[in-house]
Amino acid sequence: CLIDICCSPLPYIIGVMKTSLPTILSGDLPIEENVVIVDLDEGRLLTEVLNDVGTMPNKHRSELESSLKSAYSKPSKDVSDRKQSQGAAIVDACLKFFVQTTGHYRKCFKSTDELEFDFPMFVKSGGKSCSEFLSMLTKTQMFDMFIQEKCDPVNVTSAALGMFEQAVVENYGQAEDYLSGRSAFKLHKQAKAKLKGFIKKS
Repeated sequence: CLIDICCSPLPYIIGVMKTSLPTILSGDLPIEENVVIVDLDEGRLLTEVLNDVGTMPNKHRSELESSLKSAYSKPSKDVSDRKQSQGAAIVDACLKFFVQTTGHYRKCFKSTDELEFDFPMFVKSGGKSCSEFLSMLTKTQMFDMFIQEKCDPVNVTSAALGMFEQAVVENYGQAEDYLSGRSAFKLHKQAKAKLKGFIKKS
């Protein structure tokens, strides 16, 4: 039943029949507090939306809003070209925002026997204007999964850079690796052991 999926702790977008709304809104189901329920027939929100926009640093939020408005105001006769252009502009605007606010994350790793991320340092080093936003961000599943991926020895030893990482390098310069010396050697050995174990299982 789709109602069961509504109780999932993972991010999702799902449609349910209107007849199921009383059950969903009853409060008897273990649905996450930040789930947003929308009545598409009437175009209205049925739950309160978390106002996390207010935690964004003013300067970067203004730049993001300006870029998004600009993306939607660009005229184009071809509908397909307009949508493609808008999509690219939206991606660039959001990418720039996250690079400016979180691109310093590489400086917040500490290595002992395993690579660890210093969350308080990340919030503090982002500056006073970003502290509330970064504090909220570190509590999200999205950011937690991002950091877990970065701490994985297999990913640490990979030289591949995604879109976000490339943008970080372009804006902050070629960042120093968050590993050095003995710690890097240990994690490299861990990565090789993981890969060997995976190959044996296969």
